[in-house]
Amino acid sequence: MPGNVRKLPFASEDFASRSVYLSLSNAILKLSIALLGLSIPVLSLSIALLGLSIVLLGLSNTILSLSIALLRLSNAILDLSIALLGSSNTLLSLSIVLLGLSNAILKFSNTILGSSIAVLNAGIVILSLDLPAVFLGWERHGEGRAAPFAFRFGVDGAAVQFYEMSGYREAEAEAAVRARRGLVGLAEAVEDEG
Repeated sequence: MPGNVRKLPFASEDFASRSVYLSLSNAILKLSIALLGLSIPVLSLSIALLGLSIVLLGLSNTILSLSIALLRLSNAILDLSIALLGSSNTLLSLSIVLLGLSNAILKFSNTILGSSIAVLNAGIVILSLDLPAVFLGWERHGEGRAAPFAFRFGVDGAAVQFYEMSGYREAEAEAAVRARRGLVGLAEAVEDEG
């Protein structure tokens, strides 16, 4: 043996200690290699999770932008609803004004109708007074005149009687209304020429 190595009194124990030490170092080295081999997939998984986090962050940003756009759209719809409500209020006010105007026109028409009825009644009164005969100097004659509508007052009102139907007889003329007294006003110039 070389001169610098000394032999220990318990050489076998020294050898056994080294052997345990080497075995333990070997186990630690294998464990370190295994942990290093395991670190690579964990590192890859960490990178993948980081990429997924970036994608989720982008998706969250997109959802936030969409929410802001929907909020702006809701605000615009609310503004439009308020404008339409104002327009509806204006149209309602206009409708009330038009209704009042229609009511006034109806009252005016009713007044005109009442006036027309009054004028018509006055005309009837004037016609019944026979004013042309009074103002124009017409004379009244007690002659009967034909009625404007024919009515059956006589005993034989039909033109052909039931018993005359089989004999093909001619109809006998008969007045539909009995003669009545009436006033006929003629101007003197017309009477003198006749």
